[in-house]
Amino acid sequence: MADIRRIVDMYELYGSYKKVARELSISPNTAKKHLRRVKDAQEGTTDEILPKIRKIIQPPCVRDSVAARRGW
Repeated sequence: MADIRRIVDMYELYGSYKKVARELSISPNTAKKHLRRVKDAQEGTTDEILPKIRKIIQPPCVRDSVAARRGW
């Protein structure tokens, strides 16, 4: 959450996604995404800035299945 606060502060200072991104070594799209989420939360169109539960599903590694077939 502190990182998002830094993005907001930097955007208020510079007024540009590119300058914020360059300063924080992130993508301009990342800065834009977080600023949009903060704005939505302030306007009341969303309840939270970051989702509470993130479920990342990673597919099984192809290399593991090949190794299992070959008996490695």
